[in-house]
Amino acid sequence: NHRIQRWVPGAAAGETVAGGKGKGDALNQLACPFGLVIDSTGALLIADRDNHRIQRWAPGAAAGETVAGEKGYGDALDELAYPRGLVIDSEGALLIADSLNHRIQRWAPGAAAGVTVAGGKDEGGALDKLAYPSGLVIDSEGALLIADSLNHRIQRW
Repeated sequence: NHRIQRWVPGAAAGETVAGGKGKGDALNQLACPFGLVIDSTGALLIADRDNHRIQRWAPGAAAGETVAGEKGYGDALDELAYPRGLVIDSEGALLIADSLNHRIQRWAPGAAAGVTVAGGKDEGGALDKLAYPSGLVIDSEGALLIADSLNHRIQRW
């Protein structure tokens, strides 16, 4: 349904808080949303996978704004290819599992491009490579844990 639903415990139905206008690339649409995280302002950051971008939806907004991957599909530092997992680090930067580029990109707030912080050396099974990273989490020591999907492992970076 290309939307993000909010479900209150005990509710009989959910509430659409992002997307829900059909699959598409307009700012009020999503195309296969994958990962999401809530920032310090309460806004949703959404990995809009098939649009190769990250959308930020402020609470109550009718549309999102593109905060990463504005140029669409590609492997340049300002492009993404099927982003999946998201996490926000202690400095407020967004870490993105850029799946088809086999890398993790770090986008500082307001940045025009990301910086590769893990992988990015083509797909592979060596410890310095990733294969379709998906989920991300930061542990209590500040290390990044990466679900390295096709390598069937969790990488600690």
